Amino acid sequence: MQKLLDLPDLPEEQRLHLIEQGQHWLPASAHRCRRDWSFVWQLVCRYSRAEMWQDGRLAALCRDWLLNEGQGTPEWDHLYEECLDKGVNDQEFLGAGLEWVRRNLEEIHSLFILGKLLGAIPHVTPETPAVLMTLDWLRSHLEHPSWTFLWRDLYERGLRGEVEALGVQFCERRPAEKSTTYVVRALGQHMNSQSARRIAALAAANPCAPPASAGAIGAYTRGAGDSGVVDACRQWLLAFPRRKPKGWGYLFCLLPPDQHSAETLALGVGMIVHFPIQDNPGMLLYLARLHDRLAPPQRNAVRRSALRSLAGQPRPLSKEWQQLADLAAEWGSGATEPCATPGAGTPLPVTNGGGARDAAVTGTPHHLLVARNRENDGRPPEATPVRLACSDDAVEALINVLRRVPVRDTPGTLAAVAALRSRLNSEQAEVFAHSLRQSLANPARKPGPEWDDLSSTLAELDHMPSGNPPGRGQGS
Repeated sequence: MQKLLDLPDLPEEQRLHLIEQGQHWLPASAHRCRRDWSFVWQLVCRYSRAEMWQDGRLAALCRDWLLNEGQGTPEWDHLYEECLDKGVNDQEFLGAGLEWVRRNLEEIHSLFILGKLLGAIPHVTPETPAVLMTLDWLRSHLEHPSWTFLWRDLYERGLRGEVEALGVQFCERRPAEKSTTYVVRALGQHMNSQSARRIAALAAANPCAPPASAGAIGAYTRGAGDSGVVDACRQWLLAFPRRKPKGWGYLFCLLPPDQHSAETLALGVGMIVHFPIQDNPGMLLYLARLHDRLAPPQRNAVRRSALRSLAGQPRPLSKEWQQLADLAAEWGSGATEPCATPGAGTPLPVTNGGGARDAAVTGTPHHLLVARNRENDGRPPEATPVRLACSDDAVEALINVLRRVPVRDTPGTLAAVAALRSRLNSEQAEVFAHSLRQSLANPARKPGPEWDDLSSTLAELDHMPSGNPPGRGQGS
């Protein structure tokens, strides 16, 4: 029969006739005791149309055979699993499957049947026989390679309590294995504060293990108010002074500023220094907002990285990149901040918005910020300001923001460029005027007094002679 059905040139009418004959053959009492009954049933299933399964005829035939004539046959578990997959889940059928699993619990396939039984039972409780059997097996087989799969089937049915405790115990027993990562991530969605403390401590003690990152993030998500969890998360962050694993930046930004130590903040800035052009604005935006927690050299490093990263972003900018661009606009407008003494040496030039690049703040060349030499200033060090004067790179970064998103809802970036319009070359001035004109005509822009000043700026630009831009000449 199979050879005939597999013939590629067999007419469809004859194929359907053979399948129909098989369907009539299966229910006959004389055939149900034959050893090849299951083989014929599988052939009919393979070649039958979908409606044969939908009306339940094939599933009912197989169910009756499994509970009667098919008991003890070698292929019993495979047909049983197929019926489970087709939705057969009456009490007698489920009980027969559980009894088969109990008799064959040491066989690997019995674990898959048990997992599917857990999913097929309509309502499970801690006292459900299949649940009790699974818990007994999980307690005594913590080293089994299939442990996580059966634990998952139980955990996904919403059972917590001992199931969660077994998951934590498994993670502590096998902290360095990749299979533990799934358990850690699943626990991170629902675990209680005690489990969160244990998982966080495990991540801090094994920072380089594959599950450690997910463990630290999940533990903090569920136990953010626990001091033990916070301390363990800080320990995990501090375990990576150089190479940062996946998830490091996410956990760094997950901690609120008051839960960061000076050491963890320094590592965050160090990450920005080593990778100054960021693809994701999360770290930059987080650090850029911590004005009072960062030292001036750290602030300067973050701001340089923000400007360089903004200049390299493809359009359109995401919401976070837009927020970072607004902060960068404030820096470019001439904000001031205190700065530590740069140290003895050659006096630094005092600039008023020029394009100078120097190493005044951190010793790194090509700064976007210009410092004043405190030694020649005559004022106390804590009272000496550093002006955030824009270099050519900073001006170009702001113009790039306008190139990507010319229609602005808020005036921040436009106001910053307007304050620097004497620094623009002709091409930059055209970009600025185009963006300003479109933004002023934008009905969705947010109202504010800055728009009046920008309207005056646009009027000045419109009254300028053609070909005579307001800043440096082209190519200067």
